[in-house]
Parts: sequence; structure tokens; C-alpha cells
Amino acid sequence: MSNELKTEKKVLAVSMLAEGNSLRSIERMTGIHRDTIMRLAVRIGEGCATIHNDKMRGLACKHLEIDELGGFIGKKQKNVSATEYGYGDVWTFIALDADTKLIPAFTVGKRDSYHAKAFISDLAERLRNRVQISSDSLKAYADAIERGFGSNVWMNWQSLRLLPTVSPFQIRTLPGFLLVPFQCYVIERYPFREHRPRKRRR
Repeated sequence: MSNELKTEKKVLAVSMLAEGNSLRSIERMTGIHRDTIMRLAVRIGEGCATIHNDKMRGLACKHLEIDELGGFIGKKQKNVSATEYGYGDVWTFIALDADTKLIPAFTVGKRDSYHAKAFISDLAERLRNRVQISSDSLKAYADAIERGFGSNVWMNWQSLRLLPTVSPFQIRTLPGFLLVPFQCYVIERYPFREHRPRKRRR
């Protein structure tokens, strides 16, 4: 059991998890069974989530960037059969403070309207002032932000990275993608310009 481990062993296992080591590699290097490591990771994660939920309240963030990180459980969604439950694609919604790099809110679920609304509603409850939000082109954010914040928000311009139609040889010689700003789902324009993306000079 994980609660029978010495504190030094627990700290070592958690530190190695935080560094990105796999369960089996930690098992080989520390001698701790992988099931014990997983139970310890769950306990640590639940404790961190409790601390985060308690401390991230009444925040005075000014500029937030919201995005989603994609992953999967067990197998990708295209390989999941109708009888398999709990497998497939999973997304982590994250709000990041552009100034302090603080993450005031996150939600794990599907990339759909339901989880977008749950994420934005949780984020709105943690802020105490009007905030500027920058996001990608996920359509669910439009209704979710209007429901969660009402008019008490500035919705920033969004950006898409577009690859120009050129030959494979020209693609290899390009310095990078072209940054093309466009306005979509804007509830209210932000009055300042320092956070707006600008067109790259050709």
C-alpha cells in the first residue's frame, strides 16, 4: 500500500512522475510496484485539486488565454467500439493568465458545448474583475462565455495559423506558418491594441 511507504520513497516517486518518467521506469528504478505508484499519484492529484479549488478564488486576472490540450484514454476515438466505455479522446480545457502564467481553472472532458460551458462557468466564479479573454475558434466558447460572464468580459481577436498553398520544396524553405488574425464571436472589442495579433510583414 502507498501509505506504508516511507516519506522519502513517496517524494522520490512523485518527483519522477513530475519529471515525465513512466510508471514502469519508476518501478524499475525505485522498486515500488506500479499499482502503488498509481494509487499514490491519484492521492497526490486529488490533494492538489483540492488545494487549487480552495486557493484560486477572487483572482484579479487581466488577460486570460483559454485553450484545449488533446489526448486519449486507452485508445483513440476512431478505434473505440460502441460497447467500450471510458475510452477515447479526452480534452483538458485550460485558462492561462498571460501575465503571471497562473492557471486559475481547468476542466477535463470532451471538446463539446457541455464541457466548454462547465469550464467557463467555473472560470467566471474565480474572477473578481472584468477580464480580457483570448481563445481559438471553438464555436462552443461563444455561448459559454456569454452565459458565464455576460457583458463583463472583453473578447479578444482570434488567430489561425494557415499554411499557404505552395510546393513541398517551398514548404521546407518557409520560415514558419503565416499568422492571420480574424474576428469571430466577438462579444465586445478590447479597447487597447497591445494584445491583438498583427500581420507578419512579407
